[in-house]
Amino acid sequence: MFQLDNCPFCKKAASFITERLGLDRDLHTIFFNVGCQRCQVYAPHGRVWEVSYTLQPDGELVLKRDDREKAAAAWNNRGEE
Repeated sequence: MFQLDNCPFCKKAASFITERLGLDRDLHTIFFNVGCQRCQVYAPHGRVWEVSYTLQPDGELVLKRDDREKAAAAWNNRGEE
């Protein structure tokens, strides 16, 4: 999984937060943010990332886009900009 630094304000664990879902016939997308829901602090500047995937006829899930690593890096390095 992805390692997220704690919130700089309350020191509680940060998390991946689902913002909305995008459903198309063949492509499913999870739009998400990273941050602290308690303090309502997100990184950076409320940007929303996505994970998109398709379901193949044999049942295999195929990732088309996966921003989780970028989102975790943005949260963990937010003070270095």
